[in-house]
Amino acid sequence: MTVTLAGVGIGIALTMQVLATAYFCIFGAYCYVLVGLHAHRKKAMLAQDAAVLAAWTRADHEMPLVTVQLPIFNERYVVSRLIDTIAQLDYPRDRLEIQVLDDSTDATTEIARDLVDKYRREGVDIKLLHRTDRSGFKAGALAEGTKAARGEYIAIFDADFVPPADFLRKTVPFLQDPKVAVVQTLWGHLNADYSQMTIAQSVGLDGINYVMQSVQCWCGLLPHFQGTAGIWRKAAIEDSGGWQSDCLTEDLDLSFRAQIRGWTVKYLPQVLCPGELPTTISATKTQQHRWAKGGYQVMYKLLPGILRTNVPWYAKIEVAFYMASMVLQPCLLIIALSWPAQNWLRDHAPLSHNLVPAAIILLFGLFGPTTLFLYTQKELYPDWKRRIHHYLYLMVWAPGIAVNNTKGILEAVFKIKSGFVRTPKFRIERQSDTFIGKAYTAKLSGQVLVEFLIAVYCIFGIVYMVFLQPDPVIDPFLILFTTGICLGLTMTIWEPIAQYRALRRASAVPEQASAAEAEPAGGDATGSVAPVSVRGRAG
Repeated sequence: MTVTLAGVGIGIALTMQVLATAYFCIFGAYCYVLVGLHAHRKKAMLAQDAAVLAAWTRADHEMPLVTVQLPIFNERYVVSRLIDTIAQLDYPRDRLEIQVLDDSTDATTEIARDLVDKYRREGVDIKLLHRTDRSGFKAGALAEGTKAARGEYIAIFDADFVPPADFLRKTVPFLQDPKVAVVQTLWGHLNADYSQMTIAQSVGLDGINYVMQSVQCWCGLLPHFQGTAGIWRKAAIEDSGGWQSDCLTEDLDLSFRAQIRGWTVKYLPQVLCPGELPTTISATKTQQHRWAKGGYQVMYKLLPGILRTNVPWYAKIEVAFYMASMVLQPCLLIIALSWPAQNWLRDHAPLSHNLVPAAIILLFGLFGPTTLFLYTQKELYPDWKRRIHHYLYLMVWAPGIAVNNTKGILEAVFKIKSGFVRTPKFRIERQSDTFIGKAYTAKLSGQVLVEFLIAVYCIFGIVYMVFLQPDPVIDPFLILFTTGICLGLTMTIWEPIAQYRALRRASAVPEQASAAEAEPAGGDATGSVAPVSVRGRAG
């Protein structure tokens, strides 16, 4: 009976591993295709975009009316930078309306109100729309703002983004095509080099945004608005059903609904709009959880409708691949968990399966994303050769959020409700800036226990394979995964402890704490925009 149970266990472990490995192989092939298409079409498509800009000859008084929406919720550290930046946009003042869509419950509202009053006195058409009922979260705020917006077009910027002054002049011309619903620009990074974690995030986002979104646009596929750094046609928002809050990724939801209705999405990889990357593991997990869960909510909601539309068959296949890419983290988790069980069980039952083909397939799949990310670094950064090792940070960082993202996907699968939890920002722009001692740091949750148990299990698996097996083997993947999950777990536990100690010290010296709170990191006491370093350039 023991042998039979062990055999069944091996079968289950192998099946899970083979399925996850096969997925990696398919996703790897998808990455190779994306790189090939991007390299093939880049020159011609960028030339077309340049021609559109060159042909745009409208005088300032002929420019279309644009509303800029700034959805914010408890953003005391970055709200001044945001409003100052938007007020300085290079666009005719009589053709520009700014809406500060504020749902805040802390000092953010007063900071925003003071700045709005200041710029109104200077002749800027800017309004503070404060809601005390946060129904619909960000989608609800955008919906309320859209009702009152006077602009033909609506640009949207999250609190952590700092658009260049000429953003509207570089994007509005592409909306002269009556089929375009939204123009999305490339995300840059204000603080990519702040830590190994921000480096890892920048590498991952660069690959997805620069290559994947560009190819989707250039090849007639289904790109999407990314929630910020884009400009919508108001008529397209209304025609597509408006902002809806039943999915956590309201941006992806509206983008696909618009394209189902026949609108298109234009992506401009040559227009760089920098934003602040999350600098804490808790903020990173919050963002990744929302993207993972929201992505699957949109898939359940809209994928059947997309498959029934008259978009090309290859676009339907690609959007299914894109949505399926969100399952990468669960696959990492499955492969990592199956290795120790498989190796322990094989001592109790004969293992006739040859794992070499599976290992080769996994290696092929893993090189797909590697090729994608390294190609992106070469395209975006002149010093890309010095940055090649940055991909290692992504490989180590990814396992640290595997449990977190898997939880988000499972919540979507089982339709577990949760509110929109925004990603906290701390105005981290320089190496000297810190989030320690500031508000918005998350507390520990029960997820930490799950991550701890998985980390212990993986450590046991490594010890068993190396020291206790009759024929010792070393699994590089399991070692990499274990390193990543242990690193993420350590950071998750350390951050609230460091925050607690900092607040204890601040409470002992209230005068110093008040002064530190009054002056946002990275700016002066007046809230003016300090110079920042932006990594990334348009290709």
